[in-house]
Amino acid sequence: MRIARAHALQIQSMGGELRLTSATARQWYKGKLDPRLVMFLSKLGKWTQPDSAATTLAGMVGISHERALEEISRLERAELVIRETPEMIALTKAQHIWGQAGWAAAFEYQVASDSAERLDYTNQSGQQQDVGLMHQQRRLGPPAPSHYLDLLHHPASSLPQPRSTLSVDYGEVFRAANDQQPPAGVAPMQRLSDLLYYSFGQTGSKRLPVSGTHVMKTSPSGGSRHPTEAYVILFAENSQGSVSHYSVRNHALEPLGKEVSQQWVDDHILEKPEWITGPLSMMIILTSVAERNMHRYRENFTYRPLHHDVGHVIETTNLVAHSLGYTTLAGYSLMDNAVSELLGNPRISEPSMGFIAVRESKSWS
Repeated sequence: MRIARAHALQIQSMGGELRLTSATARQWYKGKLDPRLVMFLSKLGKWTQPDSAATTLAGMVGISHERALEEISRLERAELVIRETPEMIALTKAQHIWGQAGWAAAFEYQVASDSAERLDYTNQSGQQQDVGLMHQQRRLGPPAPSHYLDLLHHPASSLPQPRSTLSVDYGEVFRAANDQQPPAGVAPMQRLSDLLYYSFGQTGSKRLPVSGTHVMKTSPSGGSRHPTEAYVILFAENSQGSVSHYSVRNHALEPLGKEVSQQWVDDHILEKPEWITGPLSMMIILTSVAERNMHRYRENFTYRPLHHDVGHVIETTNLVAHSLGYTTLAGYSLMDNAVSELLGNPRISEPSMGFIAVRESKSWS
């Protein structure tokens, strides 16, 4: 059976030593990380007969053929070399397809997260282990990150109290998403308050046995972590857009002291301004505070709910906006560098995840 190098090899520093592993391995290669060994693996990108691979390794390192076969067996036990099984053939084909599409890094993440050990919540022992890990985190780990992102250096501008009901049923919202009339007699700032509160605001709180008090919102969130934050660019007629962060704790806007033009939004967020006609009422940028999820779930696989959370929030915002006489366009492709510079958010720990462009509905603009 032929062999090849494992998928997504990684060299990592641990305890002052360089160690070699692969995205699918659950162990490290135990041995000196010889550069010639790394070069050998780089040449083993295609399925190769073990004898042929041993001849190559022997010539590169200066060892006997038999010794080279032993070293290849050790690499295989460390999951740095794989056999040509049906599963690995399929994985290699997928790697080729993803790589051709420019998704090589995404493939590495997908393979690594899929291979990571995870808790089995379908049985009692998995649930008990989860609770035990939560207790351990509370005893030994750092304090839980706040449910609120407070930009204390920016004074908040209060919003009107949200109305207790929006008085629109789901049927109306779904049937006429682009033609919903603004609610009669509701002031513009009240509409804004309703939109932000029912899309992103705290509607209540609940206490869980181990992890304590959590906020409740109109969108579901894994572990009640609610990692999604909203930044709002508000456009007044014929003026620049003012940039603020929505404070969940205070139901208020925290101005960042910055302004941008709609042209800047077109160039750096929408990127396809022809998809929406007419002036924007606001642009909402969604970021994700990843540490909130890390504290609850200590598994690589649960990075995914960050994306699920944003999807929930976007659809909730669409429905709320339509009920208030707005039309929306949501997307996920924005220019991270420029947006991060505007918002001041750290790109890795609080990445930009998506946007919602909001304007008056077609029939009422």
